[in-house]
Amino acid sequence: MRAYLEEGFGRLAAFVFDHAKSFLVLMLALFVLLASGLQYTKLDTSTEGFLHAGDPVRVAYNEFKQQFGQDDRILVAVHTDDLFAPENLKKLESLHNALADQVPYLVAVDSLITSRVTTGDAESLIVNELFDPWPTTSAEYAQLKSTALHNPLLTNLLVNEQGSFTNIMLQMQAFDQQPINQNASIDDLLDLGDSESSEPLPEIPLSDAQKAKIIDAVTSVVAGYDSAEFTIYVAGSPQVTDSLQTMMADDMVFFVAMVLITIILFLGILFRRLPGIMLPMLTVLMAVTSTMGLMGHLSIPIQTITQIIPSFLLAVGVGAAIHVLAIFFKQYDCSEGTAEDKRNAIIYTYQHSGFAIAVTSLTTAAGLASFASSEVSAVARLGVFASAGVLLLLAYVLLMLPSLIKLLPIKNKSQKDAAVAAKKDVMETVLHTFSKVSVQYYRSILVGTGVLVVAGLAAITQIEFSHNPLTWLPPDNTGRIATEVVDAEMKGSITMEIIIDTGEENGVIQPARLQAMDELAQYANTLTGDTYFVGKVVSVADVVKEIHQALNENDPDYYVIADNEELIAQEVLLFENSGSDDLEDLVDSQFSIARMTIKVPWVDAVEYVGLLDQVMAKSSELFDDQVQVSSTGMIAMLVKTVTSAIVSTAVSYGIAFAAIAVMMVIMLGSVKLGLISMIPNLLPVIAVLALMWLLNLPLDMYSMLIGAIVIGLAVDDTVHFMHNFKRYFDQHGDTALAIEQTLQGAGRAMLVTTIVLCAGFFAYFFSAMSNLMAFGVLTSFAIVMALLADFLVAPALMVWLHSKK
Repeated sequence: MRAYLEEGFGRLAAFVFDHAKSFLVLMLALFVLLASGLQYTKLDTSTEGFLHAGDPVRVAYNEFKQQFGQDDRILVAVHTDDLFAPENLKKLESLHNALADQVPYLVAVDSLITSRVTTGDAESLIVNELFDPWPTTSAEYAQLKSTALHNPLLTNLLVNEQGSFTNIMLQMQAFDQQPINQNASIDDLLDLGDSESSEPLPEIPLSDAQKAKIIDAVTSVVAGYDSAEFTIYVAGSPQVTDSLQTMMADDMVFFVAMVLITIILFLGILFRRLPGIMLPMLTVLMAVTSTMGLMGHLSIPIQTITQIIPSFLLAVGVGAAIHVLAIFFKQYDCSEGTAEDKRNAIIYTYQHSGFAIAVTSLTTAAGLASFASSEVSAVARLGVFASAGVLLLLAYVLLMLPSLIKLLPIKNKSQKDAAVAAKKDVMETVLHTFSKVSVQYYRSILVGTGVLVVAGLAAITQIEFSHNPLTWLPPDNTGRIATEVVDAEMKGSITMEIIIDTGEENGVIQPARLQAMDELAQYANTLTGDTYFVGKVVSVADVVKEIHQALNENDPDYYVIADNEELIAQEVLLFENSGSDDLEDLVDSQFSIARMTIKVPWVDAVEYVGLLDQVMAKSSELFDDQVQVSSTGMIAMLVKTVTSAIVSTAVSYGIAFAAIAVMMVIMLGSVKLGLISMIPNLLPVIAVLALMWLLNLPLDMYSMLIGAIVIGLAVDDTVHFMHNFKRYFDQHGDTALAIEQTLQGAGRAMLVTTIVLCAGFFAYFFSAMSNLMAFGVLTSFAIVMALLADFLVAPALMVWLHSKK
């Protein structure tokens, strides 16, 4: 069967060669069709972009935004020695107004300038703005400061406890076309009628381009106010996302260029002729462009994970072309250089390596496709489109490369030049050394491999998982600095949203449920972890307590939830009639659903898993069975991303291993040999995990991808080694000679391909994003380990296997 397939690839090469123009036109047409999709490519660095559109967590988040608007806000934070000095307050007011007037796509700008103060007496409730009227005397400024710093709804939300740091919170539109606001004022909280409802407009989220305009406008406004005495920081999730997007776009251009230069350099060293550089580069660039165009046609955005696809395909794709050209030039240089010689060299090349190239492409695609079932959409998209790119590359190698070889005027080297090159062939000496060592010391190699596997497996159990996009940015990034400063000064910069659905009209304002909400908030405020704490909790319960205190002559003893449901309804009605719309941000129009916002610092998403679990467990204790409590917002999505990534990646590794093992068994025609051949493919993964433990590196979204990717890449070398070894061993039955012939033949291309791959991925070491830098270094290390496994372990296994017979 294998011989028949090998001859089939030779016949295919002959057919393509004989109809070169037709196949070239066909492949160019395919290329143009796919490449036209480049115009539709876009970036997506949002947190929700990590989850599939139909994921329940993402669906719940969209429903939350439909009801309450965007939860993650841009924080324009101001630090000054005396915030409440007259000149600083006037500057703050000017900054607030400038942001409201000049920043697009905003629905609200909240700061001390627009804050309200609720007071009253036994008969009336008074709701005024904090700065109404604006203070004019020192005593009035002092009173304003005291009022602000003693208001529990303002401290650590809009102003810190010392009065030296304040937030201006910018709420973006949740959607490009805003849904109709169905939060109507209630007419009678004692006898609420059905509110009129309208069909909401389509939910079209703001694009990355629109969000970038918002950040650019904020940056432009802030630049006119920032000074040493009035220091301004722009923080929050939107700012971090914009920083990631900007750096991602810059890195894509830089690293694609780096990989291109690396590949060109090593192709020049290997082949020392222009076609040897031009043909692989053209083939690979067409595959990369086609893949990215396919993503554009299907409206699949480029994300922080899928951005590695171009560099990955550039580095990986050249391997197949190297194997083809290395054999072709070797055969062609031994001929007279006629057209018939060129045809015969092509046929021999694809008979010799066409089957192995196809299997390596399929195994690489299988390793990548194992991610397609991931619940993390960005990882799933990487699996789908990276594997699609590998298959497109295979099509170009099989159908276009022979066409180009025929149509281009390629000259063969003279026998004299070939002889001179042979004398200077250092690679032959290196490969001979590997062959000799692997045969003579096979027992030591296998024992050492066993020790490495055991040590590596022990180290794996000590590795921790991590997902913290903020630390992907360099320490000197302004967005990262600002977020860390706000976390320290304001006790948090991002929020966790808890939704309390009572399932009935006016269910929220029942005393027992408000008291449960208040108790849950007090409990949440006590929670801490290794790196996180809860800085602030806000809910409708806080407003109800504030109203009750105000209507009891502002006595702090009355800052509690009243036990009388009718009294609560009357007090809330008074508050609504005062003209304040604060309740719209906290409850729905029917008072059946409430929102609790828990503010925390930006830390590793793994930390939030425990926090969320504790909050949800406590809520189940406090609320009656009719109430449904759920979480949403950015933190809930980060938690879902973390948990899904861990589970789905483990499954993906299993799928990749099984799929590749089956293909190896089929290719080698032996279950035993196929399974043994998987040993060298697992060693790089184990070695990388052991290195991560030694370097104290966590397992994050990027390093998790190394396993399946490297299994796919490493098996390429294993396929070429095992394919050629079996060919030579079947001819003469000499294990040592078969290993020598394999390494001197296919080993050359394997070595060069590894150098190109390693150098290509190592380019990521120069990334300013720490996650990409670690990914590049670890992947490069894994590729080197894969080569050593196939140059030492695979031959040693063959010696051991055949010595037992």
